[in-house]
Amino acid sequence: MWVQRVVFAVVVYGLFALAVGSTYVMVQHEGRSAVEDAPRALLSGEVVGQPSRVDLARSQGSFWTRYDRTDRPIHGNGYLHGVLADPPAGVIDTARERGTDAVTWEPSAGLRFAIVAQAEPDGEVLMAGESLSRTEERAAQSLIITLAVLVAGAVMMGAGLAVCALVGRNTTAGGRITPA
Repeated sequence: MWVQRVVFAVVVYGLFALAVGSTYVMVQHEGRSAVEDAPRALLSGEVVGQPSRVDLARSQGSFWTRYDRTDRPIHGNGYLHGVLADPPAGVIDTARERGTDAVTWEPSAGLRFAIVAQAEPDGEVLMAGESLSRTEERAAQSLIITLAVLVAGAVMMGAGLAVCALVGRNTTAGGRITPA
């Protein structure tokens, strides 16, 4: 009987952990996907009032850069180390082939951006992006909460098994509780 209870408890906890873990993965994915909303809005021209210069090493806001047919940055507001932002290799080519490309870009340690590149009819490519720092901070906080919930669930499961063991030890075959 005791082994069955332990197996049952482990299965229940496994399902609990799967549900909690799945929730974390969905929340983290949604947050990462949502950070592309501002760059996509910039590409569609929906956002006005952009600053004339965004220092990507310091800013957490949105930025954009336009590239000519030779992949040279010609205009924009996203500057890194004093020059217009230059996306990772292949992003501009993929945007031209498929119409758009969305990637995570890490130009240097500690700087990560969600960028979206979009091909223009004239052969130019417009790229917009936003820092991932706030999104990654929220994901880290969500992971800590998820781990705390999993630990709390394991403690509760262990406590439940301990209570079952104590009650089972103090019960006779007739079902009456006898003094220990």
